[in-house]
Amino acid sequence: MTVAEQIGTDIDGYSVVAGHWPLVGPHSPVRTAYAAQALTALVTYLEHAVGAPDGLGDRQDADQVLDAVSDALSGLPGVVSSVERRRGALAE
Repeated sequence: MTVAEQIGTDIDGYSVVAGHWPLVGPHSPVRTAYAAQALTALVTYLEHAVGAPDGLGDRQDADQVLDAVSDALSGLPGVVSSVERRRGALAE
């Protein structure tokens, strides 16, 4: 079964994230920090999963993972820029 066949029947990443961090909030410093920590944990999971014999079934699975990781990476510079801009205005 490919990743596309499992979405909605196994784990829907968007639903998991929205259950903890809805896009429109509520937002808080703690939730923001937890989201960053979850990102780190997911990267660690992916490092293990893609190397595991059962982590990828075929090239389509690999392509979907690469596409999703590429999409995630393209958004990270915006996160870094936003944090850097806001950091200067935040109290120490």
